[in-house]
Amino acid sequence: MLKAILFDIDGVLIDSKDSIITMFVEVLGSGGYAAARDEIEKALVGHTTAQILKNLATGITQVEVARMQSMMSARLPKSLTEFRPTAILEAIPQLSKTYLIAAVSNRRKSSHAILEHFGVRKYFGSIKTADDYLPKPAPDMIRAALKELGASPFESLFIGDNEVDLEAGRAANVKTKLVATDITKTEFFALLANLEN
Repeated sequence: MLKAILFDIDGVLIDSKDSIITMFVEVLGSGGYAAARDEIEKALVGHTTAQILKNLATGITQVEVARMQSMMSARLPKSLTEFRPTAILEAIPQLSKTYLIAAVSNRRKSSHAILEHFGVRKYFGSIKTADDYLPKPAPDMIRAALKELGASPFESLFIGDNEVDLEAGRAANVKTKLVATDITKTEFFALLANLEN
């Protein structure tokens, strides 16, 4: 029986892709670097902000990476207004009545701010980020979330949106399902019903 559901944030709970790509265009441009939107989109999957900047800006110094990360942090209030909640995020209050809920994200401190902004932070029994754990595909934050929730891998489900999430879930021995950002509540609850049967 399913006891706990762990969620990735970007692409699962929020639709943030356009905002994030725009932010990278702006921040890279401030340092004299240019990257096409499709190049940035490909670089986003499974990497921390620092890794993405290093991958997109050849020869960038650590000082420049730190400066750009500060710019991104300062831009968070604007980004929060650009992020769009998904149907899954809107279902979190209902889901929390049946399941233990956790968020597992390669984001850092902004994970907490996003969940607060959308009014769902209180439903999460655990939030694990790349601030304290190796980023996915490492399974560390998934394992830590399960421990905090008091749930075993065999009674848990991890919901992600890309291959990095799939790899992390498998490494943590947790059943993992990938969903599209535009999945409907009906489709998501049907997915859960199929898993429970």
